[in-house]
Amino acid sequence: AALRLEDFEFVFMGKFPQHMHYHWLEIQKLLTDANVKFQSPRLYAGLDYVSTLCNASNVAAVIWSAEDYNPRTVYDALFCNLPVFVSQEAHTVGKINNTAGRIVNSTADNSAIVHQFKEFLSTDWGDRPLQYAKQHMGNQTEFRRFLGILSGHNEPCRL
Repeated sequence: AALRLEDFEFVFMGKFPQHMHYHWLEIQKLLTDANVKFQSPRLYAGLDYVSTLCNASNVAAVIWSAEDYNPRTVYDALFCNLPVFVSQEAHTVGKINNTAGRIVNSTADNSAIVHQFKEFLSTDWGDRPLQYAKQHMGNQTEFRRFLGILSGHNEPCRL
């Protein structure tokens, strides 16, 4: 069976600048017209951020910004075993390879982006994002300890 956007609920995490509110209105209309389930953008912090990011029903993280506002977000997602679909502009710290997700040029042709997104959603990622994070990102022990503390435990997060 083909995957459809209607099969997912999109959770928008982060700050939406007030002066760009009209963009959100356009996005909201497109999502509603396409019958896509979504939650309005909002900031998440601390345990709220961790529990939202590490929710067992999550299948992927899409990070699509015009600038690299928070480079850690990509790594947070990978450590939660979420493959990432990220714009080059939103991730300037380093490159990830295709075993952990896709980095896409946001100025590319729209049909090319849609094609890559469909391919991304239909890929069986298994635990490759987490394995990539463990292999390529330093200090994962400290990161897991930090997630454990945020989630109210005295031991490292068991991802």
